[in-house]
Amino acid sequence: MSKLPKLEITYILIGVIGLICYFINTFLSYIFIFLAATPFLLLLVWMIVYQRKVGLWFTLLLCLIIGTHQFIHSEFYKSPIVLSAILDDDRSYLELRLRKDNTFEMISNYMFGEDIYEGEYKLSGNKIIFLHKPYDNDFIPDTVYIIQDKIILRFYENGEPVTGFSADFDIKINKLK
Repeated sequence: MSKLPKLEITYILIGVIGLICYFINTFLSYIFIFLAATPFLLLLVWMIVYQRKVGLWFTLLLCLIIGTHQFIHSEFYKSPIVLSAILDDDRSYLELRLRKDNTFEMISNYMFGEDIYEGEYKLSGNKIIFLHKPYDNDFIPDTVYIIQDKIILRFYENGEPVTGFSADFDIKINKLK
C-alpha cells in the first residue's frame, strides 16, 4: 500500500472539516465552507485530471453523506403540515408548523443561523396547547389562540388581543378548518 500524497491528504482534510461545518450549521461554519470551497474544488479538478481514485471516492462519499442527510431531513418522511404561520421581526423570523400527527416545529431563523424546536401539541377549540416548550424562553407561551388569520400570543387586561409588529403570527396555511 502506497502513502497518500500531501495533496490528497489536504483534500480529505478540507472535505472532513467542511462536512463537520455543514453539520454544525452556524453562520461561522458557512463562512468556512465558502472559504474552503475554492481550494476544495481546485483539488477536485486535480483529482479528476490525474485520476486519483482516493480523491474521487472521497468526493462520492461526501456527496452520499450530504445527500442522505438532506433526504432524511426533507418533508418526504414528515407528516403533512396543517397550519403554518410566521412571526416577522426586523432581522429574524419565527415559523410555526403544526403537523397532522400532532407534532410541531418552531423554526427560529436569525442573522447568524437557525434553531429548530420540536414537540407535540393538542387543539382545544381555537387554542393550540404546546405539550413541549416551543421556544427557548418565555416569548411563546404554552397556550396560544387562533383568531381569524392570526395566532395570538397575549391579551391585554381588557381581553383584547395584542397584535402588531412582532406580537402575533400571521397564518399562511390553515387546513384545520
